[in-house]
Order: sequence, then C-alpha cells, then structure tokens
Amino acid sequence: MELTGQYLRLVYPLGWLKHLQYLSLLKPNGTAMKKRRLNQIIAENVRTVCKKFNVNTVELCKKTGKSPSSISKLINANIEPKLDTVEAVAEGLDIEPWLLFIDHLNESMLTEERLTKLVNNFCACSPELRDTIMDYVNHMVELEDLRKRV
Repeated sequence: MELTGQYLRLVYPLGWLKHLQYLSLLKPNGTAMKKRRLNQIIAENVRTVCKKFNVNTVELCKKTGKSPSSISKLINANIEPKLDTVEAVAEGLDIEPWLLFIDHLNESMLTEERLTKLVNNFCACSPELRDTIMDYVNHMVELEDLRKRV
C-alpha cells in the first residue's frame, strides 16, 4: 500500500498507541479478546463523539456533506469507510481524524487538550526516543496495574 499524505495524517499518530492496542486486546484477567474490526471501532467512536457534543445524525449529515444513508451505514458499521469520509466526519465533529481510529475511545479523551500535543510531540521524536518513551509508558502501565491489584 502506498502511504499517501492523507493516510499518514490520519493514521501515523496512532503509532504511539501500539501499547494501548495491545492492552485493549486483553481482558482484565490477561486472556486474549477477539480483535474488533476497524469499521466497528470507527462506528463506535463516531457515536461516542456525537453523544459527547450532542450532534444527531441529521446535523452530522449537514456538517459533513454526506448523505443520511452513508452516515447511517457508517454509524452502524455496515460499511468500510473511505478515508475521505473519516476525514469529513472528523472535520464535521471538529476533532482530529486519528481519534476515530482509537479502540475504546472515551469521552474524557475528547476534551483532553494535551492529547493532541502529546501525539504531535511524540511523532516529532526520533525512533530511539519513541522507543524509550514507550518502554517508560509500558512500565508505568504495569505499575498502575499492580497498584490496582493491591
């Protein structure tokens, strides 16, 4: 697959979330969960964002220029959305497009202004520094997990 500028702008920031993907595939007891399809993740995230910002389907259609049928199929995970659709939805909801790709996106992440800055700063780091940061974050997640068990 050729990496277009649009693809990189939408998906590249997710590289730092690799450990979150790993963690989201584990049940609390550590056993593997079935991986969700990307269209299901996007659909759930669009519903989450719409709920958070009180945007209904009709408003989303107007903001994106997409048909009600197209938006309905997207929200119900009945299609594999094209990147231009994801970008239009993100723009219509006034969020960064890559947020729609995060498995288990929650409402608090949508209002966390530092998240975008964190991702942009992380992407600007050298690969070696990103690896160091990931090691640190993974260690901190493990410590948090241990604290919760005590």
